[in-house]
Amino acid sequence: MILKKVLSIYISLYLCFYSSFVYAEFLPSSLLKSTSLTSEYFVGKELGKPLIQISLLSGVQKPGVYHIPIGTDLGQLIAYAGGKNQKSNFSKVNIYRTTEQGTKRTIVYDFESILEDSQKMPDLRSNDLIYINEDKVTLEKTSQWVSIVAGVLSIALSAALINQNNK
Repeated sequence: MILKKVLSIYISLYLCFYSSFVYAEFLPSSLLKSTSLTSEYFVGKELGKPLIQISLLSGVQKPGVYHIPIGTDLGQLIAYAGGKNQKSNFSKVNIYRTTEQGTKRTIVYDFESILEDSQKMPDLRSNDLIYINEDKVTLEKTSQWVSIVAGVLSIALSAALINQNNK
């Protein structure tokens, strides 16, 4: 009788902690690294060419503030930033720009169609702010929810098993 109780407690604890370890094992390395928006990069090999400042907020491996040569296009900037990340949705790339008159303007590009149709890449201007939409449902979020549900279910089943063994 005591052996059954000890065994059921051991199994319940094993199930609770196993689900946590499984989740941690499948975490992508991008989640284990700190992704701070305070990163600043100076890119381009054109010595002596003036640089412009661009803020790249999301959708790439290395978001941050980029100082790039004048004439750099959106594709080159994304390449400098390490390419797209797992959550990025390149069908909607927003460039927030302040015009010469001081008004704010939002330009939306479908970057995927630009790549498919070999259209001209959009040029970037000083102080552009770029936001690349990210998909809401990701593998990380799904596995996190599965881990939480598995932990709660294992506790509930363990309690039911212990209760049944005590009768």
